[in-house]
Amino acid sequence: GGWHDAAYAKIEALWRKAERLQGDPEIEAIAEAVVRPKEPPPPTKPVSGLKLPPATVRWTSLTVLTCLALALASQPIWRGALYATEAGEQRVVSLSDGSQVKLDTRTRLRVRFTNATRQIDLETGQAFFTVAHDAERPFLVDAGDTEIRAIGTRFDVRRDKQDVRVVLVQGVVEVRDETAPASSPVRLQAGEELTPNATGMRRRTADIEAATGWTQGRIVLRSVPLGQAVAEVNRYSRVQLELEPGPIGATEVSGVFDAGDTEAFLAAVKDLHGLVPERQWNGTLRLRSPPPG
Repeated sequence: GGWHDAAYAKIEALWRKAERLQGDPEIEAIAEAVVRPKEPPPPTKPVSGLKLPPATVRWTSLTVLTCLALALASQPIWRGALYATEAGEQRVVSLSDGSQVKLDTRTRLRVRFTNATRQIDLETGQAFFTVAHDAERPFLVDAGDTEIRAIGTRFDVRRDKQDVRVVLVQGVVEVRDETAPASSPVRLQAGEELTPNATGMRRRTADIEAATGWTQGRIVLRSVPLGQAVAEVNRYSRVQLELEPGPIGATEVSGVFDAGDTEAFLAAVKDLHGLVPERQWNGTLRLRSPPPG
């Protein structure tokens, strides 16, 4: 049934992630502690008249994997090093292999390198990766159920809850849906973008300037619905904008703004659409049409 297929897919994904950690001395130490627990101390007083046979335990692969997963979940090293940015903040992180990651606003990711692989978990937000070539250790980015595999390349990944977008600027990457382990990965070429969804992988030519403008501190809008434009501006600002309900939200807008320059965006929508900001009790600025008169 569908439930069993989903459960099997999750187990497959767990197996693949466990295989990537082979050769890591810290992980092997945890596994050793799981399958070879310390002997209990001898009793302080002998128990007469009681003889127990030596305990025997048969470890199956599933049992070992389950115990290993439980042990790893309790260990800080499993989660890796955390890098994060606040609203309006950007950060560049140089990794130990020579790769570089630039984090956009409101982004959280974890980095874990082993002898076998270079693993990035993008929990939320957007990051631009410049990957150092290492044929022996693939560079893997997990964004929810989406896995991006690269060796040496430059690409952008954005994750908003369950929505993921991959934009390839240079090189080649393979994108896999981890909920469907039997499916073949999609190989992107430079200048393409991919957005996984419920019906598969949507692949198309990318607008590189718009997708990566944030790396230069710009928000690039090209025929974007006003409601979406407001959401994009909000990512970089602590002062949040709210658009009044109605058809105005579908009106398309274009423009280039400095990330975090909310005032410039407000001036533009006022000039183009007559919208004026009205401060709400919680500090939000609501954009509304001017009263008739």
